[in-house]
Amino acid sequence: MPKRLYVRRLPEGAKHLILHMTNRHIRGAIVDKMASTTDALISTESEALRRRLYNNEMTSANLGSYKTATTEAARLVGEAIGERAVEKGITTLYFERKYSIVGKAKAFLDAVISKGIKVL
Repeated sequence: MPKRLYVRRLPEGAKHLILHMTNRHIRGAIVDKMASTTDALISTESEALRRRLYNNEMTSANLGSYKTATTEAARLVGEAIGERAVEKGITTLYFERKYSIVGKAKAFLDAVISKGIKVL
């Protein structure tokens, strides 16, 4: 007898919330897999987010630091993703779990939820 697969049925047109973390940077994205489009992509590599993270003190010493991979950076990325989702009129997102929901991933999700987005 073949092994059964559990397939989670999502509403038509459900958007996916994707989190990707490396040792150096954190990226968040809202993706529509049905239309194969990316609605929002926020990363700690962007200059605007780095300025918020470093309090507008962009020096060469700051650029080489690992401050862009902290819990605070994850929170800032989550807030930016939440704001972008509200701008585009997105109210519900499906979170693709690659990580345990602790530490940076929890800070990211809490920031998105604080902007009024329902995360499944």
